[in-house]
Amino acid sequence: MAMLRRPGADEFWVALNSAFAESTEAIRCDLADLLPAERCVSWQVPGPTAAADPRNAWRAASGEVLRETFLESLAPDWVHIGNLFQGFVDGSLESVPTRPDAVPVAVTHHDLIPLVYPRDYITSPQAKTWYFRRLESLKRAPLVLTNSEFTRSEAIEMLGLSAESVVCIGCAASSHFAHRDVGAATRDEVFARYGITRPFVMYTGGADPRKNVEGLIRAFSMLPAPVRQAHQLVFVGKEPVDFRDALLGAASKAGIDPHDLVFTGFVPDDRLVMLYNLCSLFVFPSLREGFGLPALEGMACGAPVIASNTSSLPEVIRWPDAMFDPHSDEAIAKAMHAALTDESFRTELIRRGTDRAKVFTWERSAQSALDAMRAVGKRIVASRTEREREGAALATPLLRRPGVDHVAWREVER
Repeated sequence: MAMLRRPGADEFWVALNSAFAESTEAIRCDLADLLPAERCVSWQVPGPTAAADPRNAWRAASGEVLRETFLESLAPDWVHIGNLFQGFVDGSLESVPTRPDAVPVAVTHHDLIPLVYPRDYITSPQAKTWYFRRLESLKRAPLVLTNSEFTRSEAIEMLGLSAESVVCIGCAASSHFAHRDVGAATRDEVFARYGITRPFVMYTGGADPRKNVEGLIRAFSMLPAPVRQAHQLVFVGKEPVDFRDALLGAASKAGIDPHDLVFTGFVPDDRLVMLYNLCSLFVFPSLREGFGLPALEGMACGAPVIASNTSSLPEVIRWPDAMFDPHSDEAIAKAMHAALTDESFRTELIRRGTDRAKVFTWERSAQSALDAMRAVGKRIVASRTEREREGAALATPLLRRPGVDHVAWREVER
């Protein structure tokens, strides 16, 4: 959206997968004021194509060819893919062409977490085949855009990508994640809706093992009794039943009263913003992230935020005093205690976090992406021109030999 809003002579088209009819219509409505209707187009392939079912393999393969052909018919200078790692359980089809003369593709790459934690994410032979095929597709992309320098370095080191082909463009929180003056009536309504009865420490961001949520519970149990008893630990978001049971078991083992934990279930964005604004502290104890959007959302809402000192999170937080070693329950507890009891530290967390959140904007990311496309595009044109010259030089002596001119030109043109 930020690309479409920026001034300039660039022309943008949006190509949608008609397999998602409801989403496609919603996107068209969202773009109505930003893009002429004729530049919001759809492509269609036979379905189903989800890779989880091996019977769909032929449809997925043919669908990729049809999609690539459709996109090339638009004659773009670049094709941008927002997420290459979709389509295992749904009808998403994304691919990077194998032909060297194809329209160049820029891929926004978010992380390599399944590669680092295969037992948690690659749970079947079919998933492994699909994931590694996507990695090979990613390697073909002439430009890879990442949300963090950590993910950029990871892609270069683990996938062997060239440094000049991987560019960090940053990320941002949606504009509605911002400080709000929440009145007493609204606060009471939010508390009542979600079963919150006192000041609370908040977590949101998923239930994967790498999120280290059980470590957060153990750290919460280590707080001095008066501090712990004055707060609830609130887990925001829809979570599997077995995840909730595991956390309740961890809480019981740590000696935490079940009433000290709150599970909100699914929360719409407007309520999520309220919870960020109302929490006494937001804690993000993840072991590994590609970016760490919940921490940024919390800071944008004016919450005091502390987070792990690993992977991409130092890029988001930037202040060492607001970070902890996620492998140490004691370190998490110490940081929580300081944020909940030291008013000057809490004030500084809010001030620094609010200022830091302003650095991350979609406008900045959009400009960085376009600058990268232009720079890499120039290199691609130069490389293709050089290959054409080399091909012409090779063809010239062959053309002087009778009987081989047609074969030689077909070879050069291929």
